[in-house]
Amino acid sequence: MSRDFIGIFEAKVEPSDQFGESLPTWEEVCREWVSIKPQPVITQRGEFIDAAQTKGMRKSVVECAWSETLDAITTAHRMKVAKRNVVNANDLDSDDNFRIFHIEQIVNDGEMNRNLQFVMLEKV
Repeated sequence: MSRDFIGIFEAKVEPSDQFGESLPTWEEVCREWVSIKPQPVITQRGEFIDAAQTKGMRKSVVECAWSETLDAITTAHRMKVAKRNVVNANDLDSDDNFRIFHIEQIVNDGEMNRNLQFVMLEKV
């Protein structure tokens, strides 16, 4: 399995500002080499279509090698991958410069702690 991208896994944190208001942000948990494969959708008539055509969301399967850090990842986390072109050059860490994937399901293949598969949704 080829590892095509560096996936940045993040957890949501909600620090408070000086007025006690919650400011939700994302904090990096780890970086891992991942492969991303779009997952087609099968209609009731048996036709394959891209998931983006149905909901404005693209479903993908992300695969990577198992690690103890990744074993702690849950569906409350997200993963981002850098876009090929910089959108916001003034702030390179801006979400505008990344493809954002929300974790829908996690599979530890055969519970053997070798590979992990994440079913993820990306807004398009």
